[in-house]
Amino acid sequence: MFDPYESRKSRDIRNQLCTFFLEALKDGDRSRFATRSFALKQKAPDPPHRHFIDERIRRYNALFESLESSEAPADAIHIAALLLSSNLFYECHEWLEDLWLKTTGPEKKALQALIRTAGAFTLHEAGRIKPALSSAEKACALLREFKNHIPAPFDPEQLIQDLDRLKSPQ
Repeated sequence: MFDPYESRKSRDIRNQLCTFFLEALKDGDRSRFATRSFALKQKAPDPPHRHFIDERIRRYNALFESLESSEAPADAIHIAALLLSSNLFYECHEWLEDLWLKTTGPEKKALQALIRTAGAFTLHEAGRIKPALSSAEKACALLREFKNHIPAPFDPEQLIQDLDRLKSPQ
């Protein structure tokens, strides 16, 4: 089973693959990502790890292609929105943390709201319902308080609705 919350190997694979992907987004070198992710897969110890890598690579490549086919250049916030809408929650969280570290004032709190949002979805996706709901509650409070500072294309009201849906049994 692939579980980055219980398995150090799973966590290392998720973190390394995410780092490779985010570096490729920043520097535009998709070929380096392909080489590094292939090498990581070759070292993966068992089928669940290899399956995770394959699935993530498929999703990452879809996002790369979306960015490449877009006529408008994507800034860091638009990339974050694409990550979130592509259900790449962990990657969105990590991507936004970089921006958050360089920001101050209410904009920093707005980014914190988005980071907590991505974190809540990451936890929920992993089946960690109680921590996901706690994170969602904190995210909603920040989204409400700093809604006027949430950057477009994020819609704080829509994000609050999406987070509220986590409370509903699936």
